[in-house]
Amino acid sequence: MDCHVSKIPQLLPADAEAVFVITGANRGIGLEQVRQFIEKTKVHVVCTVRKSSKIDHLKSFARQGHSKQFSIAAAEQVSKAHPQGVDMLLNNAGTQESVTRAIETSGKDYAAVLAANVVGPFLVTKHFLPLFMKKKTRVIVNSSSICGSISATVKGGIGGENPLASVLLPYNTSKAALNMQTAVLANDLKEDGFTVVSLHPGWVRTDMGNAAQEFGGKNAPPLDVLTSVAGQQKVIMGLSQKQNGMFLNWDGTKLDW
Repeated sequence: MDCHVSKIPQLLPADAEAVFVITGANRGIGLEQVRQFIEKTKVHVVCTVRKSSKIDHLKSFARQGHSKQFSIAAAEQVSKAHPQGVDMLLNNAGTQESVTRAIETSGKDYAAVLAANVVGPFLVTKHFLPLFMKKKTRVIVNSSSICGSISATVKGGIGGENPLASVLLPYNTSKAALNMQTAVLANDLKEDGFTVVSLHPGWVRTDMGNAAQEFGGKNAPPLDVLTSVAGQQKVIMGLSQKQNGMFLNWDGTKLDW
C-alpha cells in the first residue's frame, strides 16, 4: 500500500473549508493521522492538547511549512478559531495501564483508564456538538480496539491476534464501553445526520502492540503505523450514514462486538 501517493475517496469534504479535529495527536498513530491528512487533503486539522509540554513533534510540522493547514489548541479554543464549525472528530486520545494479570488490577488504575478512554471521548464529543451542527457533514470516529470486542476476547482474539485477552482489564473494558458509547450515540444522533463509528487501528507496531507480543503473542505486530493510518483514513473518508454505529477494522471490514 502506497501511503504517500494514493488519494483518499472524498465522501468527507477534503477541501480547505473542512475542519477535522484530532485528539491525542502528539505522538504515534495520532501524529501520523495529522501528517497524512495534511499530505493527502487540503483540510484544516486541529490538534487538541491537554499538556502543552508534549507537542514538540507537532511544532516541528509548523517549522516544516504546514502551519497554515493545522493548528494546536485546547478544546475550548476551537470554537473561537473555527466558528464556521467542525466536520469530523477523531477521538484518538487514550491511555493504558501496565500489562498485568486482570485480577491484580488496582481500583485506582481501573478508574483512571475508564475516565480517560470512555468519559473523556464522551465529554469531547459533547463539547463539539454545537460546532458540528454548523456543518452538513458530521462524522465522529472513536479510536477503539479489538481488545474491546467481547466475542474476540472469549475466543482469545481473531486468529490468535489478541494475546491481551487475559490482561489489561481496564483497557479492554474501556474499549468495550467505548464501543457501547459509539452505538448509543449513533442512535441518539442519527436524526441529526451524524455518522458515529468505532475504528480499530489493527495490531500496530506501537508500544502497546509490542507489549502484546512480549506478554505472549507468537508473532510480531504485522502493521506499521503508516499502513494502519493510510487504511484508517480511507475508511474515514469513505464513511456514509449506512455505517452509522458500526465497529470497523482499519481495512474497512466489519468487526464483531
